[in-house]
Amino acid sequence: MLYAVELSGEHETISCSETLSCLSTVGLKFSEVDRFDQAILLDIKGNRHLVEAKLKIVAERLALARCIIRVIDTCEPTESSIVNVFAKQDIPNDLQLDNTYVVRVKKVRTHNNLHGENLEKKIGGIIHRKGYKVNLQNPDRIFRILISKRCIIGSIIVSTNRTPYEERAPHNKPFFYPGVLMPKLARSLVNISKLKPNETFLDPFCGTGGILVEAGLLASNVVGLDVQEKIISGARLNLKHYEVSHDLIVGNATVLPIMDNSIDSIVTDPPYGRSALVYAKNLNNLYLESLLEIYRVLKPEKIAVVVTDKNIDGLALKAGFNIVDTHYQYVHRSLTRIISVLIKA
Repeated sequence: MLYAVELSGEHETISCSETLSCLSTVGLKFSEVDRFDQAILLDIKGNRHLVEAKLKIVAERLALARCIIRVIDTCEPTESSIVNVFAKQDIPNDLQLDNTYVVRVKKVRTHNNLHGENLEKKIGGIIHRKGYKVNLQNPDRIFRILISKRCIIGSIIVSTNRTPYEERAPHNKPFFYPGVLMPKLARSLVNISKLKPNETFLDPFCGTGGILVEAGLLASNVVGLDVQEKIISGARLNLKHYEVSHDLIVGNATVLPIMDNSIDSIVTDPPYGRSALVYAKNLNNLYLESLLEIYRVLKPEKIAVVVTDKNIDGLALKAGFNIVDTHYQYVHRSLTRIISVLIKA
């Protein structure tokens, strides 16, 4: 059956990778049909009720998505094509007679000049004439018309709750230090690492614990390490604030006090530039030695996600990793983050 994940519009490649990783993590069998601006179209196999129960779990994890849509049809992004879908569609397959509905149109950027509000009224009228009742405030079903390079038409089965990420912004935490990843990005990278509940997660450059918080809120066992004792103390405050069970270590990421093949997932944001001098005199040595340690402690076939300001492909390959993917996040004129997704062969 066809489903679409409506993305937030932030970090296009990261959001797609996060979506596909989460689907895999919950055990869904799927194939990618197409990608649109701010949406990814999927064919997901299996019993509809079981599939949608798992999709609700996915929605709870996703940071860079808005909702998941059960697709009725796709068509050209024109009013006549959209109207035709609803005119011919057997709506009772998606809506019971005693249910209420609302139609919501989302135009992605400037793909066309359709008037969203007029289209909502026109489609709403078609459904109403089939015998169903509209409810603009608290409907049983939201019909979604997502207008991109093609039009995705369906009904929302679950929406994501993005508010908690804003509430967990770095400056809202008990201990704040500038330059850290924002919670939505941190969560998306944890998702890309395919972390599952009750698995062990490591951030060997944990800083104030922002990545650890996002991993811990997924019911994983988190371990963090940082060379500065005062930073570890601050990370402990943050993790306690969000009631995340944790183990924190003051230590050097190039000599991890952790057993071989014991970690299920790693996401880390090592220091850049001058701040790296706290750890080592030479940045290349720091990255290589820490990658060797990350490789050692990570279980086979598991994923490490490493955020840097430089390309580390050569160092990652030298450490033994295979490179799964690379993402780029522009931060400001002097910083573009390079996000390397690595797998232990």
